[in-house]
Amino acid sequence: MITQPTHISDNSLREAITSGALSYCVQPIFDVTNQRLIAAEILARWYDNSGTLVPINDYLLRLCALEWTAPYCDQLGAQRMQIGQALWCQLAIPIHFNVVAESLLIEERFDQLTRHLRDSTVPLSALVIELSEMNLLSADQNALEEIAERLATLTSSAPGITIALDDFGIALSNLDRLRCWPIGCIKFDRRFVQGVENNIKTQLILRNMRQLADDLGVTVIAEGIENTAEEKALNDLGILYHQGFFRGAPMPLLEFQANFSTTDEGF
Repeated sequence: MITQPTHISDNSLREAITSGALSYCVQPIFDVTNQRLIAAEILARWYDNSGTLVPINDYLLRLCALEWTAPYCDQLGAQRMQIGQALWCQLAIPIHFNVVAESLLIEERFDQLTRHLRDSTVPLSALVIELSEMNLLSADQNALEEIAERLATLTSSAPGITIALDDFGIALSNLDRLRCWPIGCIKFDRRFVQGVENNIKTQLILRNMRQLADDLGVTVIAEGIENTAEEKALNDLGILYHQGFFRGAPMPLLEFQANFSTTDEGF
């Protein structure tokens, strides 16, 4: 479970949102077989008054709670969709963005999400909703089943959209979610990537999970790659879509657009 530091309050987070200190950056996702940009993820980033990046785990749960309440949900949601639209207009690549799974159970938040999807100029087939598993640890079976129903409603009302499981492999019963939910993509957590080149057990797990995903028609992305050894080990395991600081850290939209003016530009 994530514990929130006491030095970060709801008020300080609200101020960061309204002042723009907390905003969204973009991180590239690459296909290492041809070294080309294939997608981008929109991520929250908060820089304090000294310009220091505040670790997201220091405020993730509070941010999730604020994302469920007006006017913050509207402000953050609109900003995220605007970035996605700008990326699509320039690059025509899939856009990943995060949604807290429990928020699907809140009527107002679910309605806001479906409204943004309906109003988006990005084709639904180019949108990928990433559900974080770390927030599902405390969810009971009834809540998980209700989330499954909401996901079915969402994919029915927004045909073509992809649902991804973020941080895959570190929470509970994720194989059951892969079985019961309309999942089109899984993202292996950094903990499965770190030191993978030296860990035979991790390699066996990843190889077999990649094969299972292939059989299910589910896309696999490894996140958190930080060096050549990790990249090569994942490549040897047949995991070819990579995201991490090694090839591209999260960056402001304008910087991303300058670095990747076309999808032909690779590493």
